[in-house]
Amino acid sequence: MRSYRTEQIGAACALIAVALFGASTPLARVLLAKIDPWLLAALLYLGSGIGLGVARILMRSKAPTLTRADWLWLLQAVLLGGIVAPVLLVFGLQGVADPVNISLSD
Repeated sequence: MRSYRTEQIGAACALIAVALFGASTPLARVLLAKIDPWLLAALLYLGSGIGLGVARILMRSKAPTLTRADWLWLLQAVLLGGIVAPVLLVFGLQGVADPVNISLSD
């Protein structure tokens, strides 16, 4: 059974993740004025990997063991969620005039 403290830490981590995810799109929009979309997508992906690596070190977790079927799912997640999605995000942001004005005009 989980302790109350573990659930509080999990909830806090979820809220932090939501805040960071919400802040990433407007920040990416600002950075697009100075950085190439491909480079920005790569930096988003690299930052995610570094953050997860630091979290793993701080939590002192063991290396996971993956089956052959798990590797296929991992490869798909990396390709679609880690490469294709950030590239599409920054190219989409580049094509939108001002997301705040668009959402407020409706």
